Order: sequence, then C-alpha cells, then structure tokens
Amino acid sequence: SFQIQPLLGTEAINSFIRGNVFTFTDKLFESPILPEKEILFVFSGCKNEGKEEVLKKEAAQGFEPNFTIEVEAKVSTKDDFAAYYTEDKSNNFDGSKAVWIGIDAGDNFQVVKLNLPQEIVPTNIRLDFGINKDQQNISIQKITMSYQGMSFEIKGDKFFEYFIDTKEFPAVVNPTKGSLEIKYEAGKFKTPYFYPNEKLLNEIQNICYPQ
Repeated sequence: SFQIQPLLGTEAINSFIRGNVFTFTDKLFESPILPEKEILFVFSGCKNEGKEEVLKKEAAQGFEPNFTIEVEAKVSTKDDFAAYYTEDKSNNFDGSKAVWIGIDAGDNFQVVKLNLPQEIVPTNIRLDFGINKDQQNISIQKITMSYQGMSFEIKGDKFFEYFIDTKEFPAVVNPTKGSLEIKYEAGKFKTPYFYPNEKLLNEIQNICYPQ
C-alpha cells in the first residue's frame, strides 16, 4: 500500500514526487474524507495549471468557464441584443466591454446566450434589447445569469426588481404572462437599455464569489 516516506533533501523530495505523484493523485480521489472541491484546489495549486488546463477541467465538470447571460425572448423583427459589463462596481459602461448576440424574429420564445470573455468576472451588467429601427415588439420571458456552476434567474415580470425603470422606454411588466413587454409604434423605435440596481450587483457577487 502507498505510504509517504520521510525523505530529506531537495533531490530526495524531487525523486519522491517523480515516483509517486500519480499514485498520490489516485489515492486522493479514492479518499472518502476529502471533498471534491478541496481536492481540485490542492491540485491546481500544486500543478500550477495554465489557463487551458483550467478551462478543460471546468468544461469536464459540466459548466462553462465564462460568465453567461441567457435571455429567453421573442421579437417581431430580427435584431441584436447586447450586454455591457464593468469590473469595478461602477455603471460606467462603454463599447469596449460589451458582447452581442443576434435573435431571429418569430412568434415563439427562443433562448439566446451572451458569453462574456473568459476570465472576466463582472460586477455590473447593462442590457440592451435591440437596435433594429423597424422593431416594434420585444418580449422578455426570463433572464438567467450563471458563472461556473452557480446561477440566478430573473423572470420577465420581476425585471425591474433588478434593473432601473427610467420610464424612458415603453417597457411594462405583464404579470399574467410573467414577461416584460416592450412595444413601439412604427418608426419610433429607440434602443431600450437598462441599468442595473444594487440587487443585481449583489446577485452577481453571490454567484461569482459564493460564501
């Protein structure tokens, strides 16, 4: 059976590691005592894994390494949605920190996913729903934000619990449908964008830095 021997000196220690590192790894994974998260932490520290190795490990565990925003929505005209983000807890959003995704027109809800760049951990998010001047109807059923296996969900009719309603855009919640409805008269479209409030900031912190 595997035993750690009391070796002395740098060369002796290096020899031990070369000869036993794989056996030691196997024994740790067989251990009923150490939780999986602790084991992964030990190995990432010992192996000093690079970015690619970390991303492969995260993918193997069933979640994406990126911070993602899934929007379940439908639009009357093909359009594009955007998510702006900051990393300093401010609302100073600009185009250098934004991601875009297209959405097709249709009568049924569809899910589009906005993936932030790898290694970006946002503190605040601004959402923009459309840039098409011919757009008239946008319906948001649900928004899900997730990061490395943790997530939270915003129902459409709860949208303004997380984002600021400035009354600048024709956006109203529909409790019956559980959705956020944005409707424009023909030729009067203006990109509806929504800034976050403190509740959204807190939820993002909870999934990015769980206690």
